[in-house]
Amino acid sequence: KTVNDVYKRKYDRPIKILQFGEGNFLRAFADYLVDVMNEKAIFDGSVAICQPIENGLCDLINSQDGIYTLMLRGRENGEATEKSKIIESVKKCVNPYTDYNSFLEIAHEKELKIIISNTTEAGIAFCEGDSFDDTPPSSYPAKLTRFLYERFSFFNGSDESTVYVLPVELIENNGTELYRCVNEYAKKWDLSEDFCNWLNKCSFSNTLVDRIVTGYPKKDAEAIFEKLGYTDK
Repeated sequence: KTVNDVYKRKYDRPIKILQFGEGNFLRAFADYLVDVMNEKAIFDGSVAICQPIENGLCDLINSQDGIYTLMLRGRENGEATEKSKIIESVKKCVNPYTDYNSFLEIAHEKELKIIISNTTEAGIAFCEGDSFDDTPPSSYPAKLTRFLYERFSFFNGSDESTVYVLPVELIENNGTELYRCVNEYAKKWDLSEDFCNWLNKCSFSNTLVDRIVTGYPKKDAEAIFEKLGYTDK
């Protein structure tokens, strides 16, 4: 049996978060927190993931309908503990290298309010060669700029369509640097002054996050599957 045989998605929640990065860290950290908030009925939203580089986990994530198991290990009240939790906060993963339009269409989601990213320490950088017409541009800040312009255009620059951007890349002043790169693309691509004013109303936060997330436990996978009663790739 697979995780999808034993668990079916219970809710079709609106997309409120776009996440650049489909790796273990954000799925075990931010997406876990979204799942808990949904359970406590204080968020009622789902995550759409954008695969930031050409080769990634998008197909694998979608093959399981975005559902996966998180193993939590540590100490609780002085005792060693291990828990498993099935996460269903991820609604879908899009690969802009194979389906660019689906990536841009996420910008049309009315309830989208938060953008999270983890594209490695080298991810927040300006690439001179990136063009507005690239499908997609190569760098993360260029993809983000193009996405934000799509959202600005679709909603006619309304204040309600602005977003909070929370990069977790491990560089100093990550939000400030990402905002600088996005503004540089806006100028390079000669985007409108109205867009730049709208962009100024979006919030780019400097963040510091810390959670120990280990890799997929390949060598222990079969023993874990036996304990869980299902497989989860």
